[in-house]
Amino acid sequence: MHIRFPATEQLQNQFRAAYEMIETVGEFVVLRYRLDDGGYDDAMVKGKVSELRLVDIVAGSTARVGDLRVILHAKSIPLGARKMESKDRVNWRGREYAVVQYDNATASIGGEVFGVSIIVRG
Repeated sequence: MHIRFPATEQLQNQFRAAYEMIETVGEFVVLRYRLDDGGYDDAMVKGKVSELRLVDIVAGSTARVGDLRVILHAKSIPLGARKMESKDRVNWRGREYAVVQYDNATASIGGEVFGVSIIVRG
């Protein structure tokens, strides 16, 4: 059996359109990320937030049931927040959450990053 994948350009266009939709349907979240001087900066962006269920969790992952997944359009993330770590925070609906996991590889094709998934807890 031979599986035929769409061309890279076609996949890139589909991913681009899907992640651009977050700007329309997403909710505002605040990314609070640490600067090199030890201070913090905030960036308000739109994201799709959902609670993780047991079926969402991969064995061996640091994520737990009840954590939140925040999916962002990569182009909306400021350069300083392009790699968030446990010392960084995400504020959603007035509540602050610690960053547990940051993934900018899953939603990338041909070297272009379209989306970022951040698992948060708090």
